[in-house]
Amino acid sequence: ALDHRTVELSWSAVADVNGYAIYVWETSSNSFVWFRDVTATTDVIQDVPAGQSQKYVVLAYKMLGETRVEGTGSSEVSITPRLQAPVYSSLGAANYETISFVFPQVRSATSYVIYRGLSATTLSLHERISAEEYCISETECIFIDIGVMTGTAMFYQVQACVTESDVEYCGDLSEIRSATTVLEAPLEPWTFKNSTSSIVINYARTDGADGYEFYYSTTSGGKYTLFYTMVGSNGLEHTGLKSNTSYYYKMRAYRDVNGKKVYSAFTPVFSGSTAKTLNVAAELTFIGSDLVGIEISNNSSDTLRIMRFGFYNDYYYDYDDSLIDLRYSYYDLSGGYYTYLTFYYTYTPLYVLSVDNFMLNVIYDEISYYLFLYVDGRVVLYEDENYYYND
Repeated sequence: ALDHRTVELSWSAVADVNGYAIYVWETSSNSFVWFRDVTATTDVIQDVPAGQSQKYVVLAYKMLGETRVEGTGSSEVSITPRLQAPVYSSLGAANYETISFVFPQVRSATSYVIYRGLSATTLSLHERISAEEYCISETECIFIDIGVMTGTAMFYQVQACVTESDVEYCGDLSEIRSATTVLEAPLEPWTFKNSTSSIVINYARTDGADGYEFYYSTTSGGKYTLFYTMVGSNGLEHTGLKSNTSYYYKMRAYRDVNGKKVYSAFTPVFSGSTAKTLNVAAELTFIGSDLVGIEISNNSSDTLRIMRFGFYNDYYYDYDDSLIDLRYSYYDLSGGYYTYLTFYYTYTPLYVLSVDNFMLNVIYDEISYYLFLYVDGRVVLYEDENYYYND
């Protein structure tokens, strides 16, 4: 059956014949009557009475002069013309609460009946959709089921229908297919603002997530331990860590469904490293209230020195040192702001004066550092983008 009024017959070819005669059962005469001759081995018969069973036989014939000789009739076939069963092109979860599926337009169908259930044996009528509304072309129909519980497997079956003269004719049912709504894993998690004892984790939020679970390990392929469960979607600072150490993370989202957590897949493993603990000493040089130099020593023969112009436009260096002209600094060093500098090795000691807390951004060996000096004598150096302003 091609639709509710069209059937197609086909048969194997018979050698050395002129054609084939199709006979249809006539109820009034209680016998098969000739319908038409064809030369092909297939024939499409249209305008068949809708919803009524039809019986056919086919005979091969050969013309001997003007005499027609017919062979033995085929076996009888009986069919009720009906719409074909929809065939899924795709079916799957569109997001955490939506399942969608696509199927080609069924010939002559004007509507589709969607059956749905939590199992293949509990399907029931879910919705009737219009072909005109849901079929975006002659070849494709789309159904979107919204509001499915996250993590729930849903089963579907589809039937095509057409209505003529107030009578509805529905075709064969499609196969039963299922899909499960899925909570997506957090997207592109990353670490930043690392200090010597903490790593900050951030990520793109997952639609529909009620919270997130965070796992860590000290090796990428090691055992991962749950260390934090977050309700909501803010970033997380992992504290109490060892300095100069790499940590490996993975995380997943969850959604509360009827009092139970439904989880997303885990993210790919991502990592971060805590900053190094540097044993450094710093000396500041002033003329009046102007800071004119800073010396940073890492307890080796190499000492790093920065100089700037003094208040009276004097230079404070000797010509054997590699001094950098700081006239293009963005901010006054003594003002507590940061400035973008470059410095080199020097071996000339400077004098120590006290100063209020301030922060300095410098570049050394093509790496950007953020240096903090505090009145209590602490010196904190953060490397590159791992600078954490509020530490």
